[in-house]
Amino acid sequence: MFLHGGPGYNSYSFRRTMGLSLEATTPVVYMDERGSGASERPLSKDYTLQAMAADVEGLRKALGVGKIIPLGHSFGGAVAATYASTFPSHVDLLILADAATNMPAVMGVWMDALKSTQPAAFASEQSSDAGKALAAVDPKTPAP
Repeated sequence: MFLHGGPGYNSYSFRRTMGLSLEATTPVVYMDERGSGASERPLSKDYTLQAMAADVEGLRKALGVGKIIPLGHSFGGAVAATYASTFPSHVDLLILADAATNMPAVMGVWMDALKSTQPAAFASEQSSDAGKALAAVDPKTPAP
């Protein structure tokens, strides 16, 4: 089961590239995570990793498969790792490709890169409502 990066992206590009090679030898299921690609936005607005892992489990059950091999790319790696640690008896093998399993650390790296390469854009975002909200909940985020 392929779990794409993002969040907010989709499985289309993987399906049209590497997915074609995998499909030649094994069944592949492409799951667009909640609120991404062809998937609906949840009414609950719950985008936690635990909710997304539960979605994977729901799809596994709906497919009637005993065990799956989650293949998580980037953010999908965090979903796949959460699934594997939550439902280990339903995982045959876990594949992580360029996985972002520590999202806070990844976001910190991206913010540092933006701050050093695009200081005006970084400052603008920090002074936005979203930037102020992030600074209020994350002590590592500089206050505007």
